[in-house]
Amino acid sequence: MGNFLISFEFHTASDWVQSEMFRESIEPQTTSLYVIAPDESSALRWGEEIASTFMARVAGDASLSWAASGYTCWIEPSLTEAGWDGAEGFLQSVRIGEYPDFSQLTRQAWLDWLEKNGDFDA
Repeated sequence: MGNFLISFEFHTASDWVQSEMFRESIEPQTTSLYVIAPDESSALRWGEEIASTFMARVAGDASLSWAASGYTCWIEPSLTEAGWDGAEGFLQSVRIGEYPDFSQLTRQAWLDWLEKNGDFDA
């Protein structure tokens, strides 16, 4: 079994509202977690399932299709290259079939973690 660092893009409900209000494109947010899987392709498929479920929750619309919206999911080569160097205690780890604590995948959770644990040089 490998431990793969997966990152994915998404938009929140407030991102969608801001996009509609200002008639502009809002860059997607990105988050990451570890997926324990037998191989990269299995980890990536489970990462896509997590991303789809997560986006539907944070966007407040279960009918949204993460994949059809053109978001991407990828395997990061390392914490440092992903911009997460120093954040090992923040990133969750799940096995295939398990979902993470979605509340801990948000930007606010990251900011709260930084406040509690101190900033770091990435």
